[in-house]
Amino acid sequence: QRSRLRRSTERPGCLRESTNEQLDSTFDAIPEHIRKQLKSFQVEGVRKALRINGRVLLGDETGLGKTVQAIAVASAYREGEWPLVVMCPGSLKRLWRNELKRWLFLSDHEIFLPNTPDDLYKGMPELPRGTQVMVVGYNQLAAAREDGKDFFQQSSWKPQVVICDESHNLKNWQAQVTTTCIPIIRNAKRRILLSGTAAPNRPAELHPQLNAINPVFFPARAKEFDRRYCDGKEVYQGARRKWSAKGATNEKELDSILRHPAGPMVRRTADEVLHDLPPSTRTKFDMILEPGDIAQHKKMMKDFRQLKAKNAVNRDRGGSVN
Repeated sequence: QRSRLRRSTERPGCLRESTNEQLDSTFDAIPEHIRKQLKSFQVEGVRKALRINGRVLLGDETGLGKTVQAIAVASAYREGEWPLVVMCPGSLKRLWRNELKRWLFLSDHEIFLPNTPDDLYKGMPELPRGTQVMVVGYNQLAAAREDGKDFFQQSSWKPQVVICDESHNLKNWQAQVTTTCIPIIRNAKRRILLSGTAAPNRPAELHPQLNAINPVFFPARAKEFDRRYCDGKEVYQGARRKWSAKGATNEKELDSILRHPAGPMVRRTADEVLHDLPPSTRTKFDMILEPGDIAQHKKMMKDFRQLKAKNAVNRDRGGSVN
């Protein structure tokens, strides 16, 4: 008997697509100044996301404008479905605030930017007055759990539009950040995930993200997905039997499901849209580092200085440089 995944490849992405008339109407709800700034390939990505009712994984390569596409999609649902929640790594919160101000002309008081888990509770049971967008770090949400409940389970406010940047951070079902954030995404009506490397190491890392977008087609029980696309099987580790899904199988089939017109992913490479890209620009952004990020950054800088000093000694001695 063929699996449900194999039987359903003709219409894989969503439970219901918008009609052309609905799609045009929703697209027109995006602010005009944003629509005019979108490149043709970005318009295609936004329209696909709207066609599948705002439940999408924007997987374009870095530099192709996933952020503006996500903001465009979210803005189409602003009337009646906001405030918006943006979940991202803590170091990107200020970047997101700047982009929201740039594209949506929001003021600082309209963007709630909690810096610690305690700051989240200052917004309960409702968000601060006038809030249009809440930008929160993944680790903040994981740390704000109490009695097994996430922040939004404890709050009377339930987000309907969610953006998840760098969604590959939700790749491991065993991680608390995944088990905290995936239900929040699933409870939203619009689920906009962004990642240029959605599966950095293996297809199994895609499953939590796909489950967040469409838990009906990609149920939480991952073994069927694992067997079909990740070489999932029982293996022995000594005398113990365990489940392994570290491989990659039927890759073309999975790619066709994800990229199908009704599939959940938008993915373009720079080579595919080169004709539509403007000249490269460089922009400097300030970043907020959480305590764990600061420690990691200090270690990286220490390792870099040690490597630099070692290379200097090797160069003086005529040896190899790493």
